[in-house]
Amino acid sequence: MLFRSEAVAHAAGRERLEARVTTRMSGFSVSCAVFQKAGFAPPRLGLVNLTGEVGPMSSCVFPRDWRAVLRRTVDPRSYDFPAWGPFDAGEAADLEGLRAQPAYHAGFDFAHLGDRIDPVCSLKILRHGRLVGWIVAEPLSNALAAEFPERVCRHYVSAYLDEALWHTGVMLAGYWHAFSRQAAAYGEGSIANYFSNMPRQMALSRRRFAPMALHYDEIHVLEKALG
Repeated sequence: MLFRSEAVAHAAGRERLEARVTTRMSGFSVSCAVFQKAGFAPPRLGLVNLTGEVGPMSSCVFPRDWRAVLRRTVDPRSYDFPAWGPFDAGEAADLEGLRAQPAYHAGFDFAHLGDRIDPVCSLKILRHGRLVGWIVAEPLSNALAAEFPERVCRHYVSAYLDEALWHTGVMLAGYWHAFSRQAAAYGEGSIANYFSNMPRQMALSRRRFAPMALHYDEIHVLEKALG
């Protein structure tokens, strides 16, 4: 099957194949080994998907040794994290600029959510008054939410940050605000589900959130160049 997929991709003019393997699979390690034997590069972490209680998650976003990062990224003279609401003309122009960045893709868009956006724990990220990102949550209403029928469940469906700021800790500060606001409004036992492909956020998720998560999944990517 792999060789047939490679032939089809090559005939279609593709330059590489990409396989995605999830840790939810009982044969995760075996699958990775099979792909590597077929010439794929070793797996790299591409995305994390995590579900947990929002109170414990908000309390450990910034460990003790990151307090300086927290103070810097929540300093209102530089960054502000206002609650979700209509965009003014300047923010709308900034939004179009963010959408034009190479790192942006359609999966970050929130326009289709309409009134499903929960303004309690959704927010804008502003730097010196300019829109540089956002975090958007909606009610979680799938099989995962059915596991917790007595709790409020929120899915953080869209989060984006100006790619120049990806390694600054600003997105972590945004999640700290969002989780803290959810905990204050709906209780520390309310449920948050989110996914991220940002390196720093994935590293934090693996190190800090995974041990306390109710559900934790990693998607690993294996690639093969077609010559």
